[in-house]
Amino acid sequence: MGDTFFGSDPKQIGQANLLTPQQSQFLGSTLNQTQQPANEALMQLLGGYNGNQLMDFYQKGLVDPSLRTFNEQVLPSIQQRYVDADAGSSSALNQALAKSATDLSSGLSGQLSGLLLQGQQQGSQNQLGALSQILSLLGQKTFDPIVQGPQSGLLKDLIGTGANLGAAYLRGGF
Repeated sequence: MGDTFFGSDPKQIGQANLLTPQQSQFLGSTLNQTQQPANEALMQLLGGYNGNQLMDFYQKGLVDPSLRTFNEQVLPSIQQRYVDADAGSSSALNQALAKSATDLSSGLSGQLSGLLLQGQQQGSQNQLGALSQILSLLGQKTFDPIVQGPQSGLLKDLIGTGANLGAAYLRGGF
């Protein structure tokens, strides 16, 4: 009775689902099916840079093949050149072998530093991307409030009408 007589402020009386039933069903089933794998992937992304994986890749993908090529092709080639020149036991051969080993080591070190920097940068980008996705999901609306607008009430209407009549009377409008 108070709202009818005095009026009321706007108030929320419910929620409107912004998704169709099919969208709600799809979202629910997708979240249920992917929750565990998604959580694991997200935690990996948020964990960022994994130096162990990068070092494993570096060892197996760069160092091992480079050392195999060096031992099977480069060293025998250098040794054969010096043997052919009758300098198979010279200090020049030892210096050439040491220089080639130093060059290989320097090259691998340069590749490692580049990989480490790239890995750290990629880890940071992955973290930012994961956080961005989380924030966009958190901000997505699936419901809107249903708001009942303000009601003026009888008393307000009566007072307004009475005020208009009084003003008209004072102006001599009767």
